[in-house]
Amino acid sequence: MGVEIEQSALPKPTNFYLNYNKQMLNDQDLENILQKRFEFDFAQSVQILLQKNNISEEGSIIISKFLSSFKKVNSITLNLEDNFSLGCSINCIFDQITYLSNTLTCLRLNFNYINFTDNGLENLSLALCQYGNLRYLSLGLMANKISDCSLEQFSRCLTHLKSITQLNLNLSKNQIEERGINRLLCSIAKIQNLKQLSLDLRQNNLKCQGVKSIAQILPQLENLLSLNLQINRNRASESTFLTLCKSFKKMKYLKHLKINLLLCQLNTDIQKKLKQQLMKPKRLTDLTIF
Repeated sequence: MGVEIEQSALPKPTNFYLNYNKQMLNDQDLENILQKRFEFDFAQSVQILLQKNNISEEGSIIISKFLSSFKKVNSITLNLEDNFSLGCSINCIFDQITYLSNTLTCLRLNFNYINFTDNGLENLSLALCQYGNLRYLSLGLMANKISDCSLEQFSRCLTHLKSITQLNLNLSKNQIEERGINRLLCSIAKIQNLKQLSLDLRQNNLKCQGVKSIAQILPQLENLLSLNLQINRNRASESTFLTLCKSFKKMKYLKHLKINLLLCQLNTDIQKKLKQQLMKPKRLTDLTIF
């Protein structure tokens, strides 16, 4: 004869994983799916993958209510890429889960192609300021019409996240210029615990001054061990890119370097000089050049 175990005595799941990428879900579909999964309220890690669906503002409210049901979470992954109708409404999610600020240490957000705009980033920045215990932050904001104005607000936010050791920012295909990147890097340089940085700035409006700002500020990231820098498809002079490469030599603890200079209108001779400059710091144990 079998023994019946009380539901309350069963071990609680520690991970919640939901993958409905590219399913053409609408808000009602999403609500029906999430309503069946409230038994996971004690999970410590939450992953919700909803890339390329038809989720709108109502859907962001549904996600917000669902996340607010969790008691204690230390890691959240949220992929909402290519839900163009979301826009800045996604920020209501963070208003609902501020009580997690003491436990949340890892946050991965993919908001590429959601029509986020400057207003969305400004509001997100205000919310993120409260998550001072974050160790890992990954933020995808590709193709969201972001300009220097909101990037400055986000830069101020970063100064509150002093515990971060790994930072991944995808800001490609926006409208960022020299002023915005200067402010961003100055704020990043103040994160003393930062060890790994991935910064994607492809297809912005950096030009010579923007790349020079990067070259001037990078050496201030004194404790950085790993750097992935994507600046391809930005217009700048050949001498400017050479200056950038020289700046890497001043980063005394840097071990791993990955840099993408494709389609920067550099001739073959200059590309060779860049590689020679990058090969000189013998302390580099891993070097990748595109």
